[in-house]
Parts: sequence; structure tokens; C-alpha cells
Amino acid sequence: MPGNPANRRRSTITSAATAPFLIASGVSTETIHSLDAQGLAVPTRVRTYQRGEVCAADEPDIHQISNDAEHELINIHIYTPPLYAFNVYEAASGTTA
Repeated sequence: MPGNPANRRRSTITSAATAPFLIASGVSTETIHSLDAQGLAVPTRVRTYQRGEVCAADEPDIHQISNDAEHELINIHIYTPPLYAFNVYEAASGTTA
């Protein structure tokens, strides 16, 4: 993801198979979401990963990856089982997506 504070880059809010990822370059911000009563994504936690770190969860979660820094970000994702489909979520009103 290109880095530019004026044009912040974010992925869509998704969930899928377990997908550990390596930060190959830059700083990655992961926002974890839960679903509200209407099934909309609400941010619950933010984590930041530096170059060389690995993010891995025991189970799939609803998350969004963003590049909040000025430098380019390269993440390498490994999906297991293979990624055949994933869910995309809409952000709840008044939350950042």
C-alpha cells in the first residue's frame, strides 16, 4: 500500500480463512472489528506491526489492514485453508472504515 498521510490507504473490512501475514516493509496497522446488532462492523482494537513482525491469529477475525505511515507498506499474507471466498463488512455509522 502506498504511503501518503493525505490519502490514507485501507483495505476493506473482511474475514476469511486464517491468514497470518508478514510485514515485509513499512508499518502495518490492523483494526479488529466486532459486529453490532445490525451486523455492521465496529472497531474494537487497533494493533501496529513493524517490519519483520508476523501477525497470526488462532481463528479468523474481522479486520482491516491500513497503511497510516508515510512510507510504502508490503504485507505477505498466507491463507489456510486456501482462500476460496471471504466476507466483506460495512462499517457502522460514525466509525472509520
